[in-house]
Amino acid sequence: MTVATFRFYEELNDFLAPERRKREFRCACARAATTKHMIEALGVPHTEVELILVNGESVGFDRLLREIFERLDLARSARPPTLCLHCNAPLRDIDKAQVLEQLPPSVRNRHGRFTTCDVCRRVFWEGSHGRHMRALLDELMPDG
Repeated sequence: MTVATFRFYEELNDFLAPERRKREFRCACARAATTKHMIEALGVPHTEVELILVNGESVGFDRLLREIFERLDLARSARPPTLCLHCNAPLRDIDKAQVLEQLPPSVRNRHGRFTTCDVCRRVFWEGSHGRHMRALLDELMPDG
């Protein structure tokens, strides 16, 4: 067991037990617990947290992702997106001409590579979010 110190500000205190509000408190954590896990275990939705300090240094949720990635040893099984975000069925590459009518005009002009799901018929392309996620995964991979 390890111990971490927490302090939540403003409206995040509404999620805490009264004795933990508006003050610093220490909490026992499982050695394998991630920062995200502990924030949520205390009752605070991690999506509501804007700033995290680790040893006095501001860190973002990309650090938390890195922490989870390392603790769960996900590098061995990480691969590019291969499953549908909607129904979790396998994705396959598809020619742009076959999906042209399904694409928003801005996507038609900017993108050339597409995947589709044969189950729910959704079409996917790598936009800015996909590029950001791929860059983050590349950083997390041992040879990335």
